[in-house]
Amino acid sequence: MNKQNISDIISNEDIDGWKTGDIVAIDAGTGSGKTYFVMNKLYEKAKCEGSKIVVFFHRNNTKNQFQQQVDEEGKGDVIELQTYQYLEHKIKDRKQRQQIGRFTYSKYRYIVCDESHYFIDDASFNHDTDLSFSEIMQMDMGIRIFMSATNRFIKAYINNTLEIKTIDYILKPDFSHIKKLVFYTNEDALEVLMEEWKASNEKAMLFIQSAEKGIKFHNRYFEQSMFVCSSSNPKSKKFYNEYVNTELVESTLKNERFESQFFITTSCFDAGINIKDANLHNIVVDMQDIDVLAQCIGRKRILNESDHVNLYVRLRTNKQLNGDITHNKKVIKAVDVLRNEGQKAYVNKYFKTVPTSSIIYDDVENGEIIKRINELMYHKLQTTVKEYQYIIKWCSKFGRLPADSYGYCKYIAGLLDRYDPDIDVYSYSIEDGLITLEHYLEQNLGCIYLTEKDRKPLIEKIAYPLKTKSGKSNGKYAKTINVLNGYLKDIYEATLEGDDGLINYLSKPYQIEKFSTSRMENGKKANYKAAWRIILAGEGLNT
Repeated sequence: MNKQNISDIISNEDIDGWKTGDIVAIDAGTGSGKTYFVMNKLYEKAKCEGSKIVVFFHRNNTKNQFQQQVDEEGKGDVIELQTYQYLEHKIKDRKQRQQIGRFTYSKYRYIVCDESHYFIDDASFNHDTDLSFSEIMQMDMGIRIFMSATNRFIKAYINNTLEIKTIDYILKPDFSHIKKLVFYTNEDALEVLMEEWKASNEKAMLFIQSAEKGIKFHNRYFEQSMFVCSSSNPKSKKFYNEYVNTELVESTLKNERFESQFFITTSCFDAGINIKDANLHNIVVDMQDIDVLAQCIGRKRILNESDHVNLYVRLRTNKQLNGDITHNKKVIKAVDVLRNEGQKAYVNKYFKTVPTSSIIYDDVENGEIIKRINELMYHKLQTTVKEYQYIIKWCSKFGRLPADSYGYCKYIAGLLDRYDPDIDVYSYSIEDGLITLEHYLEQNLGCIYLTEKDRKPLIEKIAYPLKTKSGKSNGKYAKTINVLNGYLKDIYEATLEGDDGLINYLSKPYQIEKFSTSRMENGKKANYKAAWRIILAGEGLNT
């Protein structure tokens, strides 16, 4: 495993060339040696010139893990650690005291922002992220270093919005250790997977979008799992005292492994934490944010050539992405009202329902409450809308087959280097936790559906989405026999052609036949002129 790391691409000559006021952006995946670079190459440089380093962290857990290493190696003479939240608290305290000016960090030559995606990602629940970002951007008496596996948003904001050039170092992430990529469709599918792992005694690390959902799985597998959530996030801190075993968390951080079978966590463990366990191969990511997904993958450190990861990602449909686009556009519109028309117009329009979450927040200036905009979050919302629109447009390229999920799957597979351009194939599979379409059709071969009500399970299992004139899904399924048969035929032919991107596979030419039949019901003959039954093409059945 001779992988290139940060210390390989940033030479001593590079560091010598950095000047006061420079902004360095290091875009490198987990396991690329960012910590090693700070603890060794940057440390030696700072010690040699008699300067100091301050490193900001987005989580106390990460800071504590790093502090342990600093203490063990005796490097506290040069390296000092703080959290972004500590800086934000100092800024707010200064404002409450109506003190003017900025904090002095002049004794630090190097200001390192670890996991710098924090400024944008945490803004969804912490509107103070722009305070620490603005303060650090003013620390131009030193060299600011932004490090993250997902630096794209923060770097684009600095380059394009602030129009400040950065010195960039990019180390492409290596995803070759991902043995299997599976998209699961719902919680039932995840539970099926967990039951399989429980039976085979396989360990798994699960990143769950909400604390409420995480608690549900923790309670379901209470004897096999440990649960972690944030103690500061307003949406999850109410669960912290009741469900989080701090001793187990501290042991996990110290030993870089967990002893339970399942480690269930929210995004509080999405970055900066290392898990080194040769027995951990299953990682589940139930997160909306695509950048957070990349962070979650990196929590498992690859130990040797045979070590690997089976990655399970929550599938997101066009309908879900469109819902996010609609919501984000409403938020962007509200921000634009505040920016362009002023606070009074904004309050008058949104005083009943404020769709802006923490992107617009209350601040105090000269004793008065004013509305402020978290510009970083605004930038990310705009970029996310464009990204989701691209994914949905990609979906529409797949013709007659319902591409409701294809774009997202292929987009993520492409980001993880699971696309072979020579044969135009994306490598992934889909787990719905339910009986497959082919298994359902085979089990019900010859089954008769007399009424529309009888047909409902078949229609929902085939799940061919109806579309509007603009080509978008309207959330309903096709019910006519010709459309359904055309779809079944397409799946069968695509299966024969070896299309690896299919959601469903059919090894036989299943079709639906319409016919007339009758039944004796309550002593009377009931006629059904449009009954359905499942057949194999060319093998019609007799009544």
